[in-house]
Amino acid sequence: MLYVLLPLIFAISTFFAMIGQGGGTFYVPLLIFAGLTMKSAPSLSLILILATSSAALITYWRNNQVDWKLALVIDPPTDVMAFVGAYFSTLVAPVYLRSLLAGVLILGGFLMLRPPNLSDVKPADHT
Repeated sequence: MLYVLLPLIFAISTFFAMIGQGGGTFYVPLLIFAGLTMKSAPSLSLILILATSSAALITYWRNNQVDWKLALVIDPPTDVMAFVGAYFSTLVAPVYLRSLLAGVLILGGFLMLRPPNLSDVKPADHT
């Protein structure tokens, strides 16, 4: 199973790094399908996301494509809440965690299929 899992994770990491996503929506289900528990799959997924994001950050940073102001506003709360979520996930039965994951994936898929509302988008300032 490991020989199938490693190329899949490498391919997912490469693709999601190119489009600026972490890949967790694919890692967790893939790891659960491979036999990991709902308690260990998210933590391994976060390690994979950290590795992918770190490698992508270097490339995007070299090409001046990192919005540091936005990153410094968004990142600290998400880091803190990752620890809070991990702590409280140990108190919830795995069936509820899997159901929540399925719901989030369905909602995310639905939102991705909706056409974007471009009336709220401001043009980028390239001066």
